Amino acid sequence: MHRRGLGRKPVLDYESRQVFDLPELSLAVTEHRAEIKGCPHCGQTVGAEFPTGVSAPAQYGPRFQSLMVYLNQQQLLPYDRLAQMCEDLFGQPLSVATLAAIDAVSWLHDFFHERNDPAFRIRPLLCTGCVLPAYAWIVPACWLSTEFRHKSRHSWLSLSS
Repeated sequence: MHRRGLGRKPVLDYESRQVFDLPELSLAVTEHRAEIKGCPHCGQTVGAEFPTGVSAPAQYGPRFQSLMVYLNQQQLLPYDRLAQMCEDLFGQPLSVATLAAIDAVSWLHDFFHERNDPAFRIRPLLCTGCVLPAYAWIVPACWLSTEFRHKSRHSWLSLSS
């Protein structure tokens, strides 16, 4: 047994070990502020624009939304279990209606994006007393009732103005 230190001796080799783990899970919140200024001459106020995609006072970002859609559609986690998972892992309570809205908007975005049609704009509406949210769409008149196939799903899209 050696009693002397080996600090000054050359290194012969290295042995390494790796530990694979997840980083601590948390949601990163980015706050965007748009300046509002008043004209000193006419008194009219003018507000700056928010970045593209930032359209609500509070919303979930595209990576979070994609994860929720993936877990629901690919891993078949139902909305109530996804809501519980979000609270357990991220400390963020999420309603079933919010998850359904994320899923519906994602599905419709994929459907319309495949057709490269910029005429479609989706605007979620508040729906009280129901599990799934109601939606309103601005679409050409020819799309008010049509049958379509999307990723092996056969559905009817019926819209009213």
